[in-house]
Amino acid sequence: MLRISNLQRAVIGLGVATILVALLLPKIRTLEVKPPVKNNDIVWKQFTIDAEATIAVDGITESAIVFVSNNHPRARLTITTEGNFNKKPLEIVKSLCRTDRCSYSNYRHEKIDGAIARFKSLEDLQLVLVRSRAQDVWMEYKGPASLFRSFEHIISQVNQQTTLKSAVI
Repeated sequence: MLRISNLQRAVIGLGVATILVALLLPKIRTLEVKPPVKNNDIVWKQFTIDAEATIAVDGITESAIVFVSNNHPRARLTITTEGNFNKKPLEIVKSLCRTDRCSYSNYRHEKIDGAIARFKSLEDLQLVLVRSRAQDVWMEYKGPASLFRSFEHIISQVNQQTTLKSAVI
């Protein structure tokens, strides 16, 4: 019968451990690192969203989340994973403004694919349509232009997270 000494067992155990580490280390390194979740963060799908205190979640479904302003009920941001990703936001806003007689422009941040439509009414209403570069999320803000700044932080967060996600894949 074959006898193995304690030293031989230790060397075999060390060899097996080294092989396991060599096989598992690349998989551990490629795991997506998620940002730490704070108490007021909203986690939806793969996104962690830090909304301001003046913004509340109005509804959540499998494919969409809706944020609404506590200060103005008509100001809302919808983030969805459904939509026509073949059209650019500017094309959609242009066709909307042809029928509704509004003015339009590109979104002012060059790294974000978006467009703005401004409607002539008693309130300065606007529609901001943003598509992530990874083309898996649409974001639509509807409401007064003065309140858009409070939602812009959410748009930047989601766009940054989709950019990071597409870089990892």
